[in-house]
Amino acid sequence: MNKAQRLIHLIMLVNERKTFTVQELAEECRVSRRTMIRDLMELSELGVPLYSQPGPGGGYRVLRDKLLPPIQFTEHEATALFLAGQSLKNYSHLPFDNEVNSALHKFYHYLPNELKRKIDHMQQKLVFWIPPHQLELPHLKELLEAALDPHPVRITYEAAQRKERTFIPLDSIP
Repeated sequence: MNKAQRLIHLIMLVNERKTFTVQELAEECRVSRRTMIRDLMELSELGVPLYSQPGPGGGYRVLRDKLLPPIQFTEHEATALFLAGQSLKNYSHLPFDNEVNSALHKFYHYLPNELKRKIDHMQQKLVFWIPPHQLELPHLKELLEAALDPHPVRITYEAAQRKERTFIPLDSIP
């Protein structure tokens, strides 16, 4: 396995495991410990958020914001993602709004120039008009995060009177 293939494989390996050691990864990739340490340093330089715990019982883990492995998209799938992004533009309050824009920007950056031209042309000629949505959903992001990483969320809101509730995602109920 060449270095580029090994690094892609390594991104997938570290993302699927909670913890791992250099030795475990070296054995799985059939390289020396020294090579694996260099590869992990390179992943870290590429932005993979690695955390190391030295000493007995230590090892590595990927911090919360994992980098996902490379994914291959067809032209139609890429176009569909940009159309989906365009359909969200008239929502004034979206959770993860910055993340959606950042993801689409990264995605667009790595597309072939020919596909970029097609998407630019499509966005100039085709617009999905969605009526503006001004509804504020101030707790939606916290509720989504609690559903993904189950933990109780305490929310104060006003209906006929001021109320406070604790919401518990179903996954966190024993």
